[in-house]
Amino acid sequence: MCPTMQEDYIKHANAVDGAFNGQPQCKYYQARQPPPLTNSNVMGSSSSDDLREMMKTLTSNTVTLQQNVMSFQKETRSSIHNLEKQMGKVA
Repeated sequence: MCPTMQEDYIKHANAVDGAFNGQPQCKYYQARQPPPLTNSNVMGSSSSDDLREMMKTLTSNTVTLQQNVMSFQKETRSSIHNLEKQMGKVA
């Protein structure tokens, strides 16, 4: 986050916190911000390996999510079908 955006974010956060409890909570917001990028943590020798590992994990998680969504959709369709049959019997 650029310094100007960061300052605006903190000002907004303080205003919101102040509205709820009368005290700014700036420490919370500063603590959650990522460390600044430097050459050592951007261009490190293992950064490409780390990126590959992150991509593998992301791909695996995406496939798992897609499978879970498809399973949930199938269960939902089945439940709707059963409810439609039950409503047909009641009507």
